Amino acid sequence: MPDPSIRERRELTFFEGGILSAITCSLRSVAAFGLPPVPPQWVRLLPAEGKVCVIYGSGPTAKSVMIDAKPLGALLVSFCIRSKIPMPKDVPKEVRVEPQCVVLAFTIEHTYAPPPQVDEPAGIQHSQVRSWVWGAS
Repeated sequence: MPDPSIRERRELTFFEGGILSAITCSLRSVAAFGLPPVPPQWVRLLPAEGKVCVIYGSGPTAKSVMIDAKPLGALLVSFCIRSKIPMPKDVPKEVRVEPQCVVLAFTIEHTYAPPPQVDEPAGIQHSQVRSWVWGAS
């Protein structure tokens, strides 16, 4: 397979609050992922194991349930769709559990570089670039 002309990589980073929101927003569907249909209190990320420990309750009665990265990724994708967070369809997805977050990554391979949709103004074509300035975000 030839190298793509352009490779686009996009990542969505879910910190603890985002993971809790994704689980809590659809308590009816979380059972399919092995989680109880009640809101969790917090999560503990286990990057070495590629898992997230979801904690329900507190103190001596607290209960923890482990979820692997792949089913968690499916739950996060479902959350994004319901929340209208744009994401590419039919592209490879990767889920990584990191020390502070869970990352949902997408890679899109563009097989050719499309021509620009807007013509370049004539006065700019032969100008020299004096400097590049990138806006701060």
